[in-house]
Amino acid sequence: MKPNTPVTFLTVWIALRLTPLARAADSGAIEGRVLNASSGTYVKNARITLKNFTLETFTDENGEYRLGGIPSGEVSITAFYTGLVP
Repeated sequence: MKPNTPVTFLTVWIALRLTPLARAADSGAIEGRVLNASSGTYVKNARITLKNFTLETFTDENGEYRLGGIPSGEVSITAFYTGLVP
């Protein structure tokens, strides 16, 4: 086997470029808004996390959030804001 042949390089490059596409097909996104049911207002800067994942984000000034790159399957999501029940 000749090291560093153009065909070997091209094959490795194509494999590396296609790998993220395969992972992207098996993932999705969760988006929504966090509402304080007591006051009827949307919550700014609430921390949104997924159980058993290291993904997190915070809500914007309209209480909206979006988490991308989530593997397919069932997930558990939590919204936390100091002073409110998660």
